[in-house]
Amino acid sequence: MLAQTNDAKAISRYHSVPIIHIKAMVKNSAANELRERYKAGERDFAGMDLSFTDLNHLNLKGANFSRAILEGANLSRTNLRFADFSGTHLEGADLTGADLLYAKLRRAKLNDAQLVEAVLRSANLTDASLLGANLSDADLLGTKMPDGCLLTAGNSAKLAKYTTDSTLDSHKSISIFNLFKLFIPG
Repeated sequence: MLAQTNDAKAISRYHSVPIIHIKAMVKNSAANELRERYKAGERDFAGMDLSFTDLNHLNLKGANFSRAILEGANLSRTNLRFADFSGTHLEGADLTGADLLYAKLRRAKLNDAQLVEAVLRSANLTDASLLGANLSDADLLGTKMPDGCLLTAGNSAKLAKYTTDSTLDSHKSISIFNLFKLFIPG
């Protein structure tokens, strides 16, 4: 009977709280748990649901987020060097200014993601989906693009124009992979 009373008190305490606030509390709890686990030396967060969590300005270097769900997550200005995002859902994620040096993003879903000023040097985007992603001012030197081509310094003028002026548009019928081939030295 005591357990039922405690459960009733717990439920009544949150009865007037809007569901969106309860979801935010759960997501903040997940973000705090991830921070603590990372500080304790854990690096494997594969398959976790961290959608809409705020992980900005953190050091998550070398973390494994393969097959995780990070839709709408805020990863801006986060150190994600050598992180593994293989097969990860990052739709609508904010990766503005994130450091993704040598990150593995094979088969990642980055549709509508914000990658403005992100450092993607030597990252692997093979088979990644970037429709609607904003790569303005992103550093893509040495990045392996979705079609498997490697961007090199030989075409820096075209690369600079592309990363400054373009947002990949999911409504256009032109293949994203054909666009990238324009910037590969021949």
